[in-house]
Amino acid sequence: HAHWAHEQEVRILYDGNHYKLPQNSIRRVIIGSRASKDFLQEVSAVCAKRDIAVTKLGVRNGQLHAR
Repeated sequence: HAHWAHEQEVRILYDGNHYKLPQNSIRRVIIGSRASKDFLQEVSAVCAKRDIAVTKLGVRNGQLHAR
């Protein structure tokens, strides 16, 4: 999308299908502010095994920020 093109990111929405990506192509996963603690822990565990950074978004004063 043009609004985030400058950030050089790719957004993948999971619909139950599997995606084949080149190895080491994911450098960071950003978790939305409404994600459950269990989901965050599960994603973090998988990412830790693959040396992928995880960032959780939060909301402060009505604005999103990285935690």
